[in-house]
Amino acid sequence: MNDPKTDTILLAIHPLHVANILRGEKRFELRRRIPFNIKRLVIYSTAPESRITAVADVEEVLFDTPTTLWDKVREAACVEHDFYTDYFAGSKQAFALRIGRVRELSRKILLSHSRLRFSPPQSFRYISEQKVKWLLDYTKPKQPSRTRKNFIGGIHEMHFLQS
Repeated sequence: MNDPKTDTILLAIHPLHVANILRGEKRFELRRRIPFNIKRLVIYSTAPESRITAVADVEEVLFDTPTTLWDKVREAACVEHDFYTDYFAGSKQAFALRIGRVRELSRKILLSHSRLRFSPPQSFRYISEQKVKWLLDYTKPKQPSRTRKNFIGGIHEMHFLQS
């Protein structure tokens, strides 16, 4: 269900840009149109990965003419000026989502997963809070295995305990 009452959207983003977001280099995601009330992004990395890879907070949605917006985002959009002008060619408005905290998934999720069953969005798709909570479960770091050391006649022995 495409639920416009939520403040989370799924965005399809090229893998190069996803990698830059995960490294913290790309702090603005550029769009020709986007809702203003967005607080969170579910990041879908397009082919060849074709999986949901992360969830990110949106700190702010900037809106302006393409020329004026470029001056605000140029240092943190991770795109060349030629790419930017081509992307916004013919547009009178440009949007930039300021990306905050990014949580990478420990397991990448296919859109065809039984809990999702989405097709890749052309622009964006609203995501229900229930589905977002399920995805956020995959952002929690895995618990390290606990170990116990036994001292036996000068030899240390390690036993791995099951959690």
